[in-house]
Amino acid sequence: MFSPLWVVRLGFIIGACVFPLVGRAANCLCWHPVHSARAPSRTAKEKLMAIVDLIKDLEEAKEPSRALDLALAILLGYKRKVENVRDPNSGEQTRRVLWLLPGGQDPGRVPLYTASLEDAHSFAQTTAPGNAGGVSWDDSGGYAKLGDGPYCSGANPAIALCIAALRIQSSEDSDG
Repeated sequence: MFSPLWVVRLGFIIGACVFPLVGRAANCLCWHPVHSARAPSRTAKEKLMAIVDLIKDLEEAKEPSRALDLALAILLGYKRKVENVRDPNSGEQTRRVLWLLPGGQDPGRVPLYTASLEDAHSFAQTTAPGNAGGVSWDDSGGYAKLGDGPYCSGANPAIALCIAALRIQSSEDSDG
């Protein structure tokens, strides 16, 4: 199923988990978190509204989406920077979009949160640190649960895990 190298690289422990899949056979992946850091915060109302909208969009997604990846990245603090660049050969002006990593000015790649389970795990550890969780999947999609949060479903395990992390975050933001 998973190579030991893949498990170590992701930094979580695989174990048994139970998902109420009502008689369906499913693959399963669970972990217990190690350490993580929380992303910089926005105003509470602004952040909660963004999270609620993202949850809805992720639940309606039928497949991975780069637009949703970018929305999740912005929630974590990635910044979009547009530069006008002149092509040295043609002299033509073009626009170049850079994504700046959270808390800095260094350009970086926006992770594939909705397509990659590794990137979704990183998102979950950043937005809902300290929560043990698990994902499972079958022919109809993916399922995830973090901490005391609800069971969440999505088009694939990565999307389900992003939804579960956002649900934990939204409950924390609405409580505090």
